[in-house]
Amino acid sequence: ESDLQPYGDWVNVRNYGRVWRPHGMPADWRPYTRGHWENTTEYGWYWQSDEQWGWIPFHYGRWAYVDTGWAWIPGSVWAPAWVSWRTEQGSGRPDYVGWAPLPPDDVSIDVYQREPRYWTFVRPANIIAPDIARVVVSVRDTPAILQRTTIVDRTVLVGNGGFNRGIGADRIQ
Repeated sequence: ESDLQPYGDWVNVRNYGRVWRPHGMPADWRPYTRGHWENTTEYGWYWQSDEQWGWIPFHYGRWAYVDTGWAWIPGSVWAPAWVSWRTEQGSGRPDYVGWAPLPPDDVSIDVYQREPRYWTFVRPANIIAPDIARVVVSVRDTPAILQRTTIVDRTVLVGNGGFNRGIGADRIQ
């Protein structure tokens, strides 16, 4: 807790208990939008955060949209990124790839899969942009993109958990 204290507040939230909220985020901020994706052989897509505090909340624990903003629910299992991935079906290069933070409970996953405000989309060539926030698709276009994309499940089990490797690099090169 003390490592994150300078960057946010620890609060108690119904259903999740003690959670952390980062300071100074704009109203439209979403997790996994300030930094960049790195494609690794071992893990698939790895999130490299530009947030000073990003080394813990994007690799351990999950994010939930609570009341009026995002909160991080701590966890002890590491992953390259706790996100769900989407893209268009087919063998060709997709028009968009997207991700959304995974919620801390299985009950919420279905809701998150259908809710546009949780999703971030980019054009495939932009997935490796050094500052992903500069190339994300407008939030107003997200509902239409969400409708024509499907979940990508390339889950790898690790210990008591697992992570999703995301869209194969061969689909977006």
